[in-house]
Amino acid sequence: EKKWEAAYNEFFEAFKNYQETGNSSRAKVMLKYVVLANMLALSDINPFDSREAKVYQDDPEISAMANLRSAFEQNDVSTVDKLLTNPSYKILSDPFIRTYLEDLLRNIRLQVLQNLIRPYRCISLDFLSKEINVDIEEVTSLLVQLIMDSKIEAKIDGVEGFLHIDTQNSEDNTRFANITRWADLLDKVHNGLIQKLTHMQPS
Repeated sequence: EKKWEAAYNEFFEAFKNYQETGNSSRAKVMLKYVVLANMLALSDINPFDSREAKVYQDDPEISAMANLRSAFEQNDVSTVDKLLTNPSYKILSDPFIRTYLEDLLRNIRLQVLQNLIRPYRCISLDFLSKEINVDIEEVTSLLVQLIMDSKIEAKIDGVEGFLHIDTQNSEDNTRFANITRWADLLDKVHNGLIQKLTHMQPS
């Protein structure tokens, strides 16, 4: 099981320990792993907000990881692809990062897909595949995962090549939740009035 949040915390502790002992080269490696685990955990925390990490921001390799983190945060899959595949940034020169590249890209693509789909009721699989730079088979696999994880309510039409988003269910669920809240509120008001009337009755 990939417990990326726990891994993030462990890498960050290791990074701080290496930094405190003056082992700058190992600290840099651990900081890269901190960023990787942070993205794989889909965390909102930016590791470069910490005082310890800011010390290394001007280092070329760490700067590349900072740019990767920024592109990930903005769901900019095109920039992520460029950063990862450009040998001058040396991101993939690390075997550990390279091992989890597919996990990283898949998480980013899932987020981008979810954002792309949001305004539509029907959208072409071909359009989605071009937007995130993968083939139809891969985009279908990603959509299936989003559906299975209940991130979207939709049906895939593999024959015609479209995704049909079930916005009605989402609207109905919201409407039902609002009605339930109103019913609870009216019930409380009703009970409160009964109690007041009971106290007002002469003994």
